[in-house]
Amino acid sequence: MRLGRWTHAGGLLLGLSLLLGGCATAPKTSTSASLDQLLADPALHGASVSLMVRDARSGNTLYQHNPRTRLSPASSLKLLTTAAAMDVLGPQYRFSTQLLSDGIRQGAVLDGNLYLRGLGDPTIQWADYQALAANLAQQGIRQVRGDVVFDDTFFDAERLGTDWSQDDESTYYGAQISALTVSPNDDFDAGSLLVTARAPVVAGRPVTVEISPATDYVQLSNRAVSGTGNSYGINRQHGTNLLRLSGALAPGRQSPQLVSVWEPTQLVANLFEQALAQQGIVVQGRRMIGGVTPTTATVLALHESAPLQELITPLLKLSNNNMSEALLKSMGRKTVNAGTAPAGVAAVAGFLKRQGIDTATLNQVDGS
Repeated sequence: MRLGRWTHAGGLLLGLSLLLGGCATAPKTSTSASLDQLLADPALHGASVSLMVRDARSGNTLYQHNPRTRLSPASSLKLLTTAAAMDVLGPQYRFSTQLLSDGIRQGAVLDGNLYLRGLGDPTIQWADYQALAANLAQQGIRQVRGDVVFDDTFFDAERLGTDWSQDDESTYYGAQISALTVSPNDDFDAGSLLVTARAPVVAGRPVTVEISPATDYVQLSNRAVSGTGNSYGINRQHGTNLLRLSGALAPGRQSPQLVSVWEPTQLVANLFEQALAQQGIVVQGRRMIGGVTPTTATVLALHESAPLQELITPLLKLSNNNMSEALLKSMGRKTVNAGTAPAGVAAVAGFLKRQGIDTATLNQVDGS
């Protein structure tokens, strides 16, 4: 997750970080006493703390507290995931999304299926899908005599990570993982839509709602009104794309919120069909979800992400869960040709072993 509550314990962590910055030069006894005092704060009663301070240059241990107690690392795990990805995938690795066909071109007609194949790109946006459709139109194609197949088989069908909390399911940081997805913003919150509610200046009137990218893939149950109380909220009903808006939003105010969708591949299908229609391309066949692209298919258009070495900055700065999971499954695909979390975890473990780290006491289940 990206955001957390700023509590007294959070202040203690800040105090720890400031204190640790001077550990290499401070006398060991005074540093140890200060850390002992911080860890004895009543705010940490009932909490488990495992802490080790080492000199970055020499590697000498300066302080330790329950150093062998195993705890959940939370989003610090992303440091291992990204470090492993730089090794396994390489700093120049790019996610890609391909538009292919196994058909025969006859003038403006493509006689055969069109395949949109996702290779896990969590950074691709609505404009990029529009560009793929425009590229097809620029090639002179105006009709597809076949199906449009949305191939998300680069990753498995496990959309959520092990033990992810059910009440996070509609949040952007709990969005479903798919090899064919779309991000609504430059923060790359893949698998989500931006839902903006605007309250009329007249109290008691329903809020207006704008969805970006614009799509009819989700449905609205809008009971939110303009009013006092700051009680406006939105959630998605489990197993559906029904968005429920409720509460009051201050008159004249607006509230943009990211909401995850159920089955991101289906959202991409909805958007890409819009993009084809915008270009005047008529599809005579059906929408096919989860079909496999034939090895004989020819690439007609391609979108690639920025290289991994550039994507790591927004991933870590914003603690992006979906990007981390995409990297994990991509590592699994690279090492054992399986786009699964267990295969990705094994790839991370292999990287750690190559660094001389004993992984016997680690139990990793996801990438974020």
